[in-house]
Amino acid sequence: MEKNELQQLHFEVQDGVPVVSSRDVAEHFGKQHKNILTMIYGENRNEKHISGLIDEIRSAGNPAHLYFIDSTYTDNLNRQKKQCLMTRDGF
Repeated sequence: MEKNELQQLHFEVQDGVPVVSSRDVAEHFGKQHKNILTMIYGENRNEKHISGLIDEIRSAGNPAHLYFIDSTYTDNLNRQKKQCLMTRDGF
């Protein structure tokens, strides 16, 4: 990824840490947001958990909050929806 592509993402600072939302990443790369969340958190299929990035980070003994921060946003129907804020290391 080129530097100009990264500059087009909307970064914000939360608790002194630059982060980008999973929604912005999905939009930037033309992906569905639900697929980005599945990649990060994994999913349950047929009563079995399919690992995501957070599972891999934790299994390596690293704290997931250094990479991903759980968050929510309000959609256009005024509903609270899940998103993830990604740190530089999570991105």
